[in-house]
Amino acid sequence: MTQINGTGQDIMDLTEVPFQILAGADNPYYSEGQVITSSDSIVVIPLYDGSDLCPGGSCKSTVDVQGFLQLFVSGEGNPQGTVSSYVMNAGGCGNSTETAIDAWANPVIVRLIHN
Repeated sequence: MTQINGTGQDIMDLTEVPFQILAGADNPYYSEGQVITSSDSIVVIPLYDGSDLCPGGSCKSTVDVQGFLQLFVSGEGNPQGTVSSYVMNAGGCGNSTETAIDAWANPVIVRLIHN
């Protein structure tokens, strides 16, 4: 579970290969330190074409999603809510001429939400 200031949050153990995710003190499902395979600290970020985004959906413009980046969020803090994370995976959507890192070796289901 990701928490403000990182207290009790799940942890990515980088001392072993493959890396392991360990349950944090405030994980409601597993004991602290237990190896787990899923975590609320894992997020998927769409990578888009760089078009200007409209705040609050104030216009009808669209963007082209080029791929997705899977991150393990390890903490949040200053300055201005800076997020610290580890890149777990990156993949393209198949319509790009560039090669993605480890393209879809670990596919992730993504639900896009429109406000």
